[in-house]
Amino acid sequence: MKITQNKDTPISKGTLILDQSGNVTYTPNGNWHGADIFSIQVVTSVTRFNEGVDFQYISIPTTISQAPLSGIEDKSVSTGGGGSIGGGFLLSLFSLIALRRLKS
Repeated sequence: MKITQNKDTPISKGTLILDQSGNVTYTPNGNWHGADIFSIQVVTSVTRFNEGVDFQYISIPTTISQAPLSGIEDKSVSTGGGGSIGGGFLLSLFSLIALRRLKS
């Protein structure tokens, strides 16, 4: 069995590896998302020597579905960690405001 790629429809969004065992491996370029199409031809010992046979290519549409990189780096943000201190500060601030109003 022989597998060949159609030169009229080159792969534009990735690379295609065809081995003689019949395995087809398609790898998209870097961060590509979307569709690509390529055609291969499978020739067996029966079809190889038939002179009147017009070898047809098999078109394989491929859709590349991978999560796009966001470019946002994960980092943790410190929120101060003083929730009880902040609450105490607010309580004392409101107490001072209340005292001032009572004195006026």
